[in-house]
Amino acid sequence: MKTFYQKLHTHREAILSKIVAIQMPIYKALVPRNKAWKLTKDNLRLFPKGTLGKDVSEFIDTHDFDMLPFLETHDFYHVLLGYQPHIVDEARLYFFLFGNGKHSIEVIGTVLISLFLLPDYWGDLFRHYQRGKAARSIAKWDFRYLLHEDTQILRGIIFEKQEARFYV
Repeated sequence: MKTFYQKLHTHREAILSKIVAIQMPIYKALVPRNKAWKLTKDNLRLFPKGTLGKDVSEFIDTHDFDMLPFLETHDFYHVLLGYQPHIVDEARLYFFLFGNGKHSIEVIGTVLISLFLLPDYWGDLFRHYQRGKAARSIAKWDFRYLLHEDTQILRGIIFEKQEARFYV
């Protein structure tokens, strides 16, 4: 039997999608220190297979996304951390980032909104917060300097064999 919150799942996804659309320009205005990268999907496609640059290009192409100016790092988090681009996984991603030490307006706002709109996922979201706390901090990584690096090696550095604790 579905819970009240599960019945409203599609409505919550629509609400969260609208909030994200509203939040992006506000975040951009409040955090002017971020400068848009001069990086395009075509640039990323030129990186060798297995590199972070190439893997992000494949993620973007697979999901038919564009590079979002001022939010370029978002897709890098998806690729490195293994979260898919749907609403519940977006919330999991932000809980991971919060646990990992990224305490930006965007992260805190998304965590709070997710707590309000996804109460039936609280245990799951807390688990992803713990996953972020246990991982090496990537909150200050500048992905522009990691585009040529092997994605699997970067994941190994982030998780240092701790991944098994969370998915056994």
